[in-house]
Amino acid sequence: MKTNSITKFNTLIENIPDKPKKLFYEGNIDLLNNTHIYICIVGPRRASPYGIQATEHIIQYLKDFNVVTVSGAAYGIDGLVHSLSIKHGIKTVAIPGSGISDDFFYPRAHLDLKHEILDHGGLIINEFEPDTRSSLWTFPVRNRLMAGISHMTIVVEAEEKSGTLITANLAADYNRDILAVPGNIFSRNSYGTNELINKGAKIFVNIESLREMLVEIGERYGISLNT
Repeated sequence: MKTNSITKFNTLIENIPDKPKKLFYEGNIDLLNNTHIYICIVGPRRASPYGIQATEHIIQYLKDFNVVTVSGAAYGIDGLVHSLSIKHGIKTVAIPGSGISDDFFYPRAHLDLKHEILDHGGLIINEFEPDTRSSLWTFPVRNRLMAGISHMTIVVEAEEKSGTLITANLAADYNRDILAVPGNIFSRNSYGTNELINKGAKIFVNIESLREMLVEIGERYGISLNT
């Protein structure tokens, strides 16, 4: 599929202080037309069974709403978010930590997932030149765009120092809603989410917690919740 670029973005990206100068994309750019609620869902590459179950629970619920999921195309929760979104008929946006061309897409094992996203009307996007290799510096930049493009970020699991927490903290800097799934105090994967809740993130008590946030976001931004 042909790679294109844009220099004018949707309202959410336009309003972040460090917005990109250009975005490269493949797929359905109409997904960024300000008519959906964009939900970034993030978690670790090595998710626990609990994290996987929570992600499945959340996305199965979201299928009945006018939402687009956003994640980073990585191993673990990111890839699961995209796969489950496709399964449930939810459009999804993948923002990899590399150039988006097939020859440089990272991780290589998710190249088939990339094309599955595109085949189901999704979008692959980021600000790197298409032939950019993944590197230590590309992932924090990618996380910034994930947070900036989304109305809310759901943190399923996160270790104490992780890219997942970087995304959540950036979402907080952009005054976006954050919903954190609480976890076992003895689990490394739950340290970050429990700490986010301690610092003021909304807690995922049950599915009603998510519904209330969707209603609030819909009213705030004038977006219909109905598909």
